[in-house]
Amino acid sequence: MPSLVPSHWNFRGEIDGFAPKFVGLLLIPCLILVIYLTFTFLPKFMMVYLENFKKFERHYYNFRLVMICFLASLYLVSLLPNFGIFINMNYFMIVSLSVLFYYMGYIMQFFKRNFFIGIRTPWALVNEKVWDRTHKLGSKLFRVSAIIMVFSLFVPDWFWLFLLVPLLVSVVWVFVYSYLEFKRLGGKIDGKSKR
Repeated sequence: MPSLVPSHWNFRGEIDGFAPKFVGLLLIPCLILVIYLTFTFLPKFMMVYLENFKKFERHYYNFRLVMICFLASLYLVSLLPNFGIFINMNYFMIVSLSVLFYYMGYIMQFFKRNFFIGIRTPWALVNEKVWDRTHKLGSKLFRVSAIIMVFSLFVPDWFWLFLLVPLLVSVVWVFVYSYLEFKRLGGKIDGKSKR
């Protein structure tokens, strides 16, 4: 490897930043290790909603695997320029992030109430029906956002716009929906009326 390796790509998917070889080669593997350990040990602290976690445990660990695969593939693609292989990073990010967000949307519908993963609005955390309905909507919105993202393959320079706008709209929509659904159910907190 050269003494400096690519470490940053601009909005056009072109290399515009370099890092020392040591940092460039170890940063993503260290991040993968941190994510793996975090996802592995978080459930051990899940005392309040442990029974809920067991209902979607398989999806949780599958998501950990998908995240690690995404980062590992990003790492491999980032190493290619060191071997004289140059690709537009936007194309890689469009495809990989679309798959990642679509999968996140798919598994989101299976999440049960917990403090670690999912759409943890205050109203979803205190009312199971609100949690389930919020995640059902979030599941659809994330998958639609992923599909919209794919269309940026035709305009790769605008990729980040296709990524950020649908996700921002989805997050705001789901947040407002969670609140309105909580109010529609009478402001009930775990079966008790809110006072």
